[in-house]
Amino acid sequence: MNKQIRGKLYSILLICNVIFFHSIGQDKQTEYPGGLPKFYEYVKNNLKYPKDAKQAGISGRVFIGFTVAADGTIEDATIEIVKSLHPSCDNEAIRLIKECKKWNPSINGGKPVRQKIVLPIIFD
Repeated sequence: MNKQIRGKLYSILLICNVIFFHSIGQDKQTEYPGGLPKFYEYVKNNLKYPKDAKQAGISGRVFIGFTVAADGTIEDATIEIVKSLHPSCDNEAIRLIKECKKWNPSINGGKPVRQKIVLPIIFD
């Protein structure tokens, strides 16, 4: 699906519940080092299931959005909860994103560029 946002045309890609806002003509999209399997391995090894959510039987997905800068860092000011599960789960998802290592940035015209991404953090 193509959509115009702020004067730019984007192709919105949905891959395994991960949404990439891919600029038309973009050479390469943002990627966690080793790909999504390595990202979810990081999540599995570092997720601290909030006690209050676990005791209340809360499970499901927090959808979190953020922008990966041209240098591969996550722009803290862009981190947002797109779909909430429970306040403590939302906070844990934000912590995971803030603490993960640099991503491989998106490439457009041979140069690194920013890219917005939305992905689920699963609590079960």
